[in-house]
Amino acid sequence: MTISHLPLTLVQHWSSPLILDTVLDRLHSSSSWLRLPRHIRSRSFKQDSGYNLYVKGWEPLDKDYGRLLASLARRPYRGSESSFLEHFSHKEQKVPAMLRLQEAEAEVAIASYLQAQAHTIIGQPLDLPIPVALFKLTSEAKQQLWQTLAPHLDPQGISQCEEVLRVDEAAIYIYEQMSPAHRLEDYLSKASWPVIGPTYEGHFDPSVASKKWLYLFLFFLRTDVLAFHPDGAGFGSPFDVGNLCLSGGVADVGTCLMNAGKAEPSYVREGLEIANECLSAIFEKLHSMSKVETAKYLLNLVDELQTENKYLCCGLITEFRQTLVKQVKGP
Repeated sequence: MTISHLPLTLVQHWSSPLILDTVLDRLHSSSSWLRLPRHIRSRSFKQDSGYNLYVKGWEPLDKDYGRLLASLARRPYRGSESSFLEHFSHKEQKVPAMLRLQEAEAEVAIASYLQAQAHTIIGQPLDLPIPVALFKLTSEAKQQLWQTLAPHLDPQGISQCEEVLRVDEAAIYIYEQMSPAHRLEDYLSKASWPVIGPTYEGHFDPSVASKKWLYLFLFFLRTDVLAFHPDGAGFGSPFDVGNLCLSGGVADVGTCLMNAGKAEPSYVREGLEIANECLSAIFEKLHSMSKVETAKYLLNLVDELQTENKYLCCGLITEFRQTLVKQVKGP
């Protein structure tokens, strides 16, 4: 199965057409793709190179798309009264199980920038997505998507999704990453981990992973990228439990504020305080610490990382460190 045989239009690519054809053919011919239950928009494949190949947004082209939508309508979203289907279409203004082209383009832009900065500063890639190709569905495939989707939506969902599809396209994003797909959210879920755990080849060490996550967060700041900002209030951040890979990587970098140094100081300050709150909540739960103990742990980890990596030094990192110092000292 090649690009020419699929209802796709190539938007951007960083690999040869031959490699892309091989990837797309493998989608149909291989049973080795890992599809974790909580990861409804992506699947992955372990390559001989050691990197994992990811395909995100394929579901609308899958023959089981309708069945997936029915399943999302039955599943409550993280213990709430809303289903996954309602949450995506009402709260996040997303078409359920579909990747928006604008969302994918934002991911590609930020991932490419961060990897380029890593090449310049440390001479090697970060454990973040490395873009391979970006496609959009043809108009015919987009229409078929809507015909399958609409019967599963309530009036509010129909209105929201119609607007999304009016101004945006359905996308498929292919990328590579060192970390496998397993996320912290999977590990923390008592219902999911017994099912997902056996597919994780490594051993999860919270202390090792925490240091890697914080390193990446500081590297973002070093390159003028703020992962948490007031507009998002931490929602969908690369550093939330749904995007932190158990192996220490970050799976989704799309929701960030670029050129943070040019933003209003009060806006950045609030974003760094949100970062403190969100990271502290994650580390507090993961390491079973009190709030003050967690702040001290993060503060010591920042100092350790800065000692080991002299390039992790900039105004944003200093300001973030100060939010931790205030938390340790208390009111």
